[in-house]
Order: sequence, then C-alpha cells, then structure tokens
Amino acid sequence: MSGTESKARGFGLTLKVFFATAGVVVAVLALALIITGAVARTAAERSLDSRLVEADRVVRRLLEAENAQLGRAASAAAQIPTILSNVVESFTKADAGSAFDMAGQYAEIVGADFTILTDNTGVRWGQSDNAGAGRDTLAGPLIGGALEGRQVAGYINRGDTSLYLATTTPLQDQSSGVVHGVLLAAHRITDSLAVDIRRGTGTEIVFYVVADGDRPVVVASSLPRGPALDSAMGGMAMGRAADAGAGEMRKMLMVGGDRLVGFGRSLVNPGADEPQGGYVALRSQAAESAPFRRLQRTLGVVGLVGLLLALIASYLVAHQIAKPVRALVNATKRVAEGDYTVEVPAGGRDEIGQLATSFRHMLAELKAKQQLVDFLSGSAASAVTQPVYTPGGDLATPTMVRSMAARG
Repeated sequence: MSGTESKARGFGLTLKVFFATAGVVVAVLALALIITGAVARTAAERSLDSRLVEADRVVRRLLEAENAQLGRAASAAAQIPTILSNVVESFTKADAGSAFDMAGQYAEIVGADFTILTDNTGVRWGQSDNAGAGRDTLAGPLIGGALEGRQVAGYINRGDTSLYLATTTPLQDQSSGVVHGVLLAAHRITDSLAVDIRRGTGTEIVFYVVADGDRPVVVASSLPRGPALDSAMGGMAMGRAADAGAGEMRKMLMVGGDRLVGFGRSLVNPGADEPQGGYVALRSQAAESAPFRRLQRTLGVVGLVGLLLALIASYLVAHQIAKPVRALVNATKRVAEGDYTVEVPAGGRDEIGQLATSFRHMLAELKAKQQLVDFLSGSAASAVTQPVYTPGGDLATPTMVRSMAARG
C-alpha cells in the first residue's frame, strides 16, 4: 500500500471528524436563527397589535371628547330663554323662516358646522345650512332619545360625502320639564382632525362612510387622498349589520406599495343596527418590524461569523485528532512489511495515547523476537553440526535446543 493512499485515508478521517463536528455546529446555529426569527416575528406582531389597540383607544377617547364638548355647548345654548321662546313661537306659527334663523343662531353659538331644529314630533322646521330644507319627519335613536329628554351623542352622514359627530339636545322648559323640540348640532370630521390624531398617536387614521353595496368611501384621512387610498379602502367589504355587531375589525391595506395593518371600528349610534361610518387606524408593517429585522440581520451576521470560526476550529480539532491516528496507521503498515525500526510517537493520556503506548510495547516484543530469529539463524549457519544432549545424557529434541538457546 503506497504512502499516497495512506495520506488520502488519513485526510478522509479528518474530513469525517470535521463534517461531523461542523454539522452539529451548523444545525445548532440554524436552529437558533430559526427560533430567533420566529420569536422576533411574534414580538413584532404583538408590538404592532399593541400599538393599534392603543391608537384605537386614543381615537375613541378623542371622538368622545369632541362629542362631549359639542354636547356641553349645545346644552348651554338650549337653555337660553330668549332663543328658546323664539323657537317655540316659530313652531307654533309654523314659521319656517324664523326657525331657519334660530338654527343659524344656535350653530353660531355652539360652533357647529350645522344645526337642525325639530318640533316635539320630530318634524324638521329649520336647518342652518339649508334654508329650503323640507319639513321631513326625522327618526332614529338620536332624535328619539332627545325627545325623551336625554342628550344623545352619535354620528350622522350625508350620503357618501361626509361624516359628522352629532349630539341631540332636548329643547326643554326648565320649569315644567316639557320638551318642545330637539336641537341637533353636528361637527364634520375632516382631514385636519385625522392629522391631529396622527400627531398624537403616530398612527394613520382613515374615516369612511358606508355607501351602497357596503362599500367604504373615504371622507377624511391623514394619508394622502387619491385613487390608491380609495382603491385600497374599496377592497374592504363592509357588512353593515356584521360590522355593527362586531364593532372592531383587523384590516390590511396596500397603499403605494406599503403594507399597512389596521384596526377598524364601526361608528354606530346607540340603539342602532347599522353604522353611520367608521374608521381604520393604520400602521406600516415594514416600519413596525424594522427594529426586529435589524436584530435578525445582526444575529445573522454574528451567526455567520460564529459559524466560520466554528468551522475553522472544527477542522483544526479534526486535524489534531487524525494526526496521531495517521502516524499509527503508517507505523502499522511498515511493521506489516517487516520494518521494525519505525518510531511510534508518544501519546497522551487519552485513548489514542493509550493505543500508541500499547503499539510501542507490541513493536518492542516484535523487535526482540526478530533479533532472536536473526541470532538463531546466524548461529545455525556458522556452527558445526553435532548432537546436543541434555544434562541427563539424553539426546535433545529441536524444541529443547531452541528453549535452551532462548535462556542463554
């Protein structure tokens, strides 16, 4: 067997040990990276959900505060005796012009975008932004609640163009408690309100009304208005009754190539079934997961560096293990060829060292036996043939001769 073949087999052992060690290291690092990635993604999702829930809470509080402020102003205006008496007189005389003027005064005092005056049967007699508004009977929980003597806060919309915060306040005689009519004050939800919410929460907000076919139509937004936003919002199916019952919805939109994850809520009046509109609080999924992606990249780089160092260390260890084994293999082959002069390197205290020590002992015995064979072979060739006798005078056998020679 040649030295080249021996070297190849020795190198093969090195590769075996290297691949075994490296495989374990790679598997452990890969598992660590997979687990870390999964944990990072879970943490990102939880962080995103937490931010969306908090944003939704802030939006609700802000809308409630806006409605409460509108309600306080309407309550104060409804208690002004001179205006109240004029309103009652316009109802009595069926003077729509006077009712229109009173609605305008209320709108100016309250600071509402528009106001509506109805009598105690719910018939509209005046609307501050529409002098020609007809005397329609207005129904619903907002008007009904106010006719019962309660102030009710809610929302109204105008087709698919606008969404309003609204409060209805009973026009009530303070002394008798008689309800003469209802003052409805409305404040429009605009882009500026959505931008204020974004500044306070760091969350994009989109307000919508539900048009025919349960299709949401954007009426106010902190995001740039345009076809991209309209298309993204239009892709959300809004089941009126279902959304009103569920109240909140998890949404996902693609706007301008950015994936936005949202938390939506329908705006439903107390005691109503169908929403007047709703809003969606949105956050960029890429922006939210950016810190976790940076952490993953850092861990990936650290893992690759650690893997490279581990592979180098694995090869060095494998080479160190295989080196004495190769020396023992070479020594074994030389002994098998009859060369007993080979030097066996000293081993340590491990198994390979013990194997080297045992091999040196075996080689020493083989050397001694070979010397005896050489000695006997040389003596037999130079000596004169004569019989050998034992001390007892008997003729010695060849076995007895070899035994005595070994003792000599």
